[in-house]
Amino acid sequence: MKYLIIPFAMLAAGSVFANQPLRKQVEVIAHIPADSFYVVAENGWDTRPQELSYNVMTETLRPVTQRLIAKSTTGAIEARLEGPAQINSGADAINLNVSINGVDLESTAKVVVPKSQQGNEVFIPIQISAQAGPYAPGSYSGLVNMTFETPLVAR
Repeated sequence: MKYLIIPFAMLAAGSVFANQPLRKQVEVIAHIPADSFYVVAENGWDTRPQELSYNVMTETLRPVTQRLIAKSTTGAIEARLEGPAQINSGADAINLNVSINGVDLESTAKVVVPKSQQGNEVFIPIQISAQAGPYAPGSYSGLVNMTFETPLVAR
């Protein structure tokens, strides 16, 4: 009886090592802007979360300050918010201010790169800051959705 158990155990262990296919899926994307109009984040900062770090001494949130690279060969570049700019933690929210090239964004489009810069690649600052507190404790997150537009090229 002792000898029958060992071959059975080896047979069972062998099935664990059977060839099982493993499948992996990797999402790969690329965005190649047109040479006539683009607004891209310098060094790809927009692909990573941006933190409004909390200063415990002043009880304020430090703004996110980055740069965009923009170009339009057809005129000025306008920007607008697609919805409320805020971060949330459960039922609590912190409203945000978004400024591009010194222009405070709203739901109505505003010029952020003037027509005088038409055809030039320009570096423009973007700042996302929290409106004044006090802030409820929590872990906050959210998305800031913006749209950039320039006049269409007449064909």
